[in-house]
Amino acid sequence: MNEPEVLEERTIDEIQADRIKELEQQVNEAADPQELAKAKKAYNDLLKQHIDRRPVPEAKKEVLRPASEIVFELRQVKDGDMTNRKFWAKSLEYRKSYMSETGKDPWTDFSNTGSDQKTKQTEKVATAIEQLLEENTSDVDFRIKLNSIMKDDQNVLAVLAERKKQAKKNK
Repeated sequence: MNEPEVLEERTIDEIQADRIKELEQQVNEAADPQELAKAKKAYNDLLKQHIDRRPVPEAKKEVLRPASEIVFELRQVKDGDMTNRKFWAKSLEYRKSYMSETGKDPWTDFSNTGSDQKTKQTEKVATAIEQLLEENTSDVDFRIKLNSIMKDDQNVLAVLAERKKQAKKNK
């Protein structure tokens, strides 16, 4: 029985890559200077054609979700629903979206003495968190590194403790 011959389909890139290898071999094995020049020219032309044919990588434009959608998700988080890493990633996403929509930074001091514009401190925090997220893809590694660089503000802790006492009294 004769089995039908199966032809392998190859892409143009594969064909050109094979031809480039053949030309490389010819260049390496050529003894005649004219043959060498001819093989080098064919090699360089094909290589240039192959490189020029590839599409130029496009920079992806970041599409931001609406800030209201992100803040809704953040408000729905219950204790233990989300890792620190995911929370910080979502918080950064919210900050970027909110700033693009309003021009104001949600991480700034909105008190009477504060400003709603981003500051060196808020940029420093955002940059540090972004860097932590990039460097630590594991939730555990992220949490450990975050805890090693974060410092608690004693005034904020006192206010939170007072709120907790008030909440217990009101129950």
